[in-house]
Amino acid sequence: MNKLVPIKLSIIDDSDSYRNYLKSLIQDDSRIHLYGEYNSPIAFIAQLNSPFQPDVCLVDLVMPEMSGLDCAQIIKTKCPKIHVIIVTSFPTKESIEIAKMLGAGYIQKGTIGENFMKHIITNTQIKDVFFLSVSKEYEEKHKYFIDFIHKVGAIQKNVSLLSETQRKVLQMRKENKSVEEIAEILNTSTNTVKTHIFRAMTKLDIPNILDYIQLDDNNNP
Repeated sequence: MNKLVPIKLSIIDDSDSYRNYLKSLIQDDSRIHLYGEYNSPIAFIAQLNSPFQPDVCLVDLVMPEMSGLDCAQIIKTKCPKIHVIIVTSFPTKESIEIAKMLGAGYIQKGTIGENFMKHIITNTQIKDVFFLSVSKEYEEKHKYFIDFIHKVGAIQKNVSLLSETQRKVLQMRKENKSVEEIAEILNTSTNTVKTHIFRAMTKLDIPNILDYIQLDDNNNP
């Protein structure tokens, strides 16, 4: 049997801590070989000549010397076969569209998309551009799960609709405070707190998780 050749991955991000975090996500996967990490896109591009040529590049969107999109454009111009994945904390419609035009993947930092990092990296033929750049085969097999992830991702856009009090209440719920504790902190009734939670959840348009649970054993992954 032929030995599996690991995918060569380069990480370009000016944040030491985030580079370390990305490495922790893939360090135990024998399919992936860390092919250099860079805190500067210029330093990476200077080395981007044969025989140095990674298979996949994870590129931060916002860096001091050059934007991730400009870096991606140079990479794709010099080496079209390299699969570039833009990684950012602040996704925008414009940057998503530019990444799509460049043929790059796009992942938001701090989302469930990072949980699929190994799968994303090892599928170098991905062309779809959305926060979870999973393969067509995976998407079909787990379509309910993928749809749920997309809906959860859309919730963030609705946060701006929340009132200040609703934000405070939800933040305290995230901190595992009970309704009674929140009522005491806000000096109000438990019914008022419940009303704030209900109205906030309605504004966020949070999907019903039961709609995405397949109860038929024959449909389990």
